[in-house]
Amino acid sequence: MSLTYQPFAQAAEIKELREELEMNLPGGERIGSMLLGALVLAATVSPKRTGKWYFLTISVTLMWRGWTGRCPWYRRIGLDRRHGI
Repeated sequence: MSLTYQPFAQAAEIKELREELEMNLPGGERIGSMLLGALVLAATVSPKRTGKWYFLTISVTLMWRGWTGRCPWYRRIGLDRRHGI
């Protein structure tokens, strides 16, 4: 047996715990990100909007942030609002 053997790494409970610990956004902030992303997306589809790719990128990023519960910026600065760290 090697020193890197992890007998429980594939257990469903461990995977769920790992996913929970990787999230750094609280529930309210996740919902807010999803709603703001949807609002920006709705504003982007108007026919007279210029810079559509810029706004589309912002909306997709906000919606991804809300869906996954992960914020790369928070991770970079060491902030975890979900777990109070």
